[in-house]
Amino acid sequence: MIAATLGACLASSGLSLGAAALTAWTLPAALQTRLVAFAAGVMLAAALLHLLPEALAAGPDPRALLATALAGLLLLHGLRAPARATDAWAGTRSGLLLGDALHHAVDGVLIAAAFAVQPWLGLSTALAVTLHELPRQLGDLVLLRASGWPLRRALLACAASGLCTLAGGLLGALGLSRLQALLPFALALAAGGLLYIATARLLPWLQQEGQPASPGGQLLALAAGVLTLPLLGHWLHAST
Repeated sequence: MIAATLGACLASSGLSLGAAALTAWTLPAALQTRLVAFAAGVMLAAALLHLLPEALAAGPDPRALLATALAGLLLLHGLRAPARATDAWAGTRSGLLLGDALHHAVDGVLIAAAFAVQPWLGLSTALAVTLHELPRQLGDLVLLRASGWPLRRALLACAASGLCTLAGGLLGALGLSRLQALLPFALALAAGGLLYIATARLLPWLQQEGQPASPGGQLLALAAGVLTLPLLGHWLHAST
């Protein structure tokens, strides 16, 4: 069962990153701003419509979970602050990759939990995670490229953070009973990090003068990002 869990985690992370890389490789530069807006929408939806509701539904004190989300937001602000004088994007990159690593680890735990119930449920969950991660992985690549990184370096960074899916899957398979109590707090921490990146970094960047995309185009891309995860979740729920 551990081998199946790790295989599903590796396939999920690799497939989502590979599909995102193929899209980003052929992406015209003019669409970069719209995809940054799309990524902001995906992050807002993931935090407010997916991660926080799942954490709150798990049963612990809502105030403790919201405080954990606030801690995640402040943590990424702390990562951002020391880089302000030298590289305006450095804190965003660090926060993005740190949040990604935590998010991937949680995905691995979720896949392991599903495999603990039934193998077919584990495979279905891995497929759902792959589809869920694709728009976020694409957004990550676009953001790292917008920060000045070449695509190859961005791919390597995303692949490294994706290895945390394996770590989460292994920890989940070996000790899910202990990790289960911590899962809501991990979800809340990831939600706070996503909220910081979307609201404090991406949206202000989109409002700077000289952006190639019009405000209307940015708004449509932002709305598309917000709607992607709920629509995808509804489709996956209806097909199972």
